Amino acid sequence: MALSPSQIAALVGAGVISGGAPFVPTQPQLVANFTGIKNGTFVQMGTGNVRALGRSQHRSGRVRAKNLRFLDTLVYLGTNGVESSSGTLNTLKRAIEIGGVTTQALYAGLSSIDISGSAQALSDIIGAIELPPDTDFFARWEKTLALDTQSLIAHALVGPGTGQGFRTTGASQLLGTGAMNSSGTSAGPQFWPDGIFGVPVSPMSAVGIIGDSVGNYREDVNSGPGGGAWARALNDILGSAVPWMKQTQNGHTFGNASFANAPLQKAQL
Repeated sequence: MALSPSQIAALVGAGVISGGAPFVPTQPQLVANFTGIKNGTFVQMGTGNVRALGRSQHRSGRVRAKNLRFLDTLVYLGTNGVESSSGTLNTLKRAIEIGGVTTQALYAGLSSIDISGSAQALSDIIGAIELPPDTDFFARWEKTLALDTQSLIAHALVGPGTGQGFRTTGASQLLGTGAMNSSGTSAGPQFWPDGIFGVPVSPMSAVGIIGDSVGNYREDVNSGPGGGAWARALNDILGSAVPWMKQTQNGHTFGNASFANAPLQKAQL
């Protein structure tokens, strides 16, 4: 039996069926690849080093995105994927570099944020900038710790070849552009953001990868082009990247990825 115009209008008004207008997203989601929970070892700041600096490469999804924000935590995955967090106070600064222009991220209007334990560092919306589709860009970061005998938690996963991470006695390069000058520094950890979020201008897929050693990179190459079958596949689907966040570790058990055992990770999905 065909519906009458008034019945159709009632169903549209109730949201049961679409009235034909295009759906416009309003909620934040992942908008870039190479983000995820840390799963590496701790790296001591080292004698005389006053800051750690780095630059990680990412690719945006197939849709332009606005209202960009960084999410960072000190949550990490240890043996068998057991969730933990670092109690060491990290003072974090971030910036985003798109097309040779660097814009600093703020936290409640301030240039830095102190995080420790299970606290989440979600930046303010980064100005009025937008992330173009299918674009390589960079997340820049700086961390300082109270003592040079304290340690930073790192990523064991390798990103695209232009990624950097080092400890230094030198000046900040957070707001520069291009590769950072690592001359005279100590090798250091790389950090991906836990997530790079934004609001796409039209619907776009995003994926959270919860996985064991195979999802991490086992039987593959730990590199930007490799990095496990899931990441490698999502980095190029019909010529575009599908934004993803990794929550993986070698030897991970899915019991340790459950809501009961991984509440900090699940809060990000």
